Amino acid sequence: MNKQRFGFIVLLGLLVVSAVLQKIGALALLGVRPNPTLALLIAAAFFLRHPFWYFGLVILQYALLKNAPYLDWPALALAALLLVNFWLVKILPWQALFSLFLLTAATTMAFFAMINFSFITRNPSLLTGEVLYNVVLGLVFYLILQKLKIEL
Repeated sequence: MNKQRFGFIVLLGLLVVSAVLQKIGALALLGVRPNPTLALLIAAAFFLRHPFWYFGLVILQYALLKNAPYLDWPALALAALLLVNFWLVKILPWQALFSLFLLTAATTMAFFAMINFSFITRNPSLLTGEVLYNVVLGLVFYLILQKLKIEL
């Protein structure tokens, strides 16, 4: 099996597992439900050179997370934010880990601003918990992808 195929299969597996864990709330801790697909796909953007691979992963993420047979606003908003992140990863001048932390935190907050702004004002502690949880998950995914030398 060539390196590209192996890398894409690993990413697909991680994405499916992350989406299932997110849907069933298996990673919830003290009321904080992280967004592992967001963390994974932001981390993956650092290792994917071609937008085709990333776009395919975002489309799969949308299909796995949507809750209705029609356009699902939260899943669509997340997909749009992730596509913007792919572009931002390529132009940010900072080191990868700093960019990962910044993008994960900003995307988490932007996601809540887009789908339920009152959550931000009513639950700042839960938002902070989710931002931190997503940043930690992003770091874990980044280190996994780096260790496996995933490059597509």
